[in-house]
Amino acid sequence: MENALELFRRNRFWVMLGAVVLAALALYWALYGGGGTPAVQGDAVFVSQMNEEEARLARILSSIEGAGQVEVMIYQTEQIQPAFSESSPEPAPEQGVIVCAEGAEDIGIRLTLQQAVATALALPVDRIEIYPLAQNDKEGT
Repeated sequence: MENALELFRRNRFWVMLGAVVLAALALYWALYGGGGTPAVQGDAVFVSQMNEEEARLARILSSIEGAGQVEVMIYQTEQIQPAFSESSPEPAPEQGVIVCAEGAEDIGIRLTLQQAVATALALPVDRIEIYPLAQNDKEGT
């Protein structure tokens, strides 16, 4: 029986080819397999899929008159309490929302969207940002 080193030397091409294929598959999965098709804009990669809660909120917001097409991202950050506070320094998650809507250029619609999100998610309005939807997103590209 041959030792492993001798077997590797004889089949080096196939081992290297297998390693390259595995690396390519891992890269493909990292870019495209994580739940959405990335859309490249400039140097950044954005995943264009909303989760169920975001999609439901987007549907509700898009039904507001004048809102048009709406996209929603709900995010959480962790704020560490200062060491001098009386409670233990544990992370306190804070939730925020970013909304992009066609009608957000109108201040009245922007305020209506902000109030709707605040009501739906029980968030203070300072944790909600409303922006106009980019022109290329309006066209569906």
